[in-house]
Amino acid sequence: MLFDFEPSGINDTYLRLTRNGVGCVMAPAGAWNGLLRLNYVIAGNPGGREAFLIFRALDVGFDDGRFYWKGRAAPVLATGTMVDVLLERGLASEPEAERLLAGGSGGIGGGGDEALMLRAVLGGADFTPVYEDTAPGGGAPRVTGYALRTLGETDVHVLKVRNGLPTLDPKARAALKRQVEAA
Repeated sequence: MLFDFEPSGINDTYLRLTRNGVGCVMAPAGAWNGLLRLNYVIAGNPGGREAFLIFRALDVGFDDGRFYWKGRAAPVLATGTMVDVLLERGLASEPEAERLLAGGSGGIGGGGDEALMLRAVLGGADFTPVYEDTAPGGGAPRVTGYALRTLGETDVHVLKVRNGLPTLDPKARAALKRQVEAA
C-alpha cells in the first residue's frame, strides 16, 4: 500500500499523505532504530487511543526534525484507530487495512521477530542499548547488546546484537508475545 507524500507546514515539519485523491496531514512523534511514528494531526483521540502510522524514516525523507523530499512510501504498521481513519476517508481498502494492523504491508517482514518487537514497543516495551566499556581509538562506543523490559514483568532480558538490531532468544520472544497479547 503506497501513499504519495510531500513535506507540509512551516519549515516542512509535517507530512501530507495522499491516496485516491484524498489526503491527511501527519506530524512526527518519535523515531526509533530507523522507524518514524507519525501522528494524525486533524483527528482528536477517539476512544482515548492515538491514531498513528509507522514508516521507515528514510522512506519518507525524514531527518533532523524535517521532511526533505516528496515521493511514495508504504507504511510499516498502523494502530487500529488510524486504520479506522484510513477506511473512513477512503485512503485504504479492507484487505490493506488488515495487512497494516498485522504489520504485514511488506515493511517489516509480516509476523517475524521485527514485527513482534515493533508491536511490543508500541505497547510499552523498552529496548535500551548496552554499550562496550571503552571504544577502541577513542571513537563512539559500540552497541554490544540490548536490555529488554516489558510493562508486565520485572525481569530484564539481555539480548545479543546482529547487524545492529536485537536478536530475540526464546524467553525474550515469549515475554514480548505476552506484552503484545496484553495490549
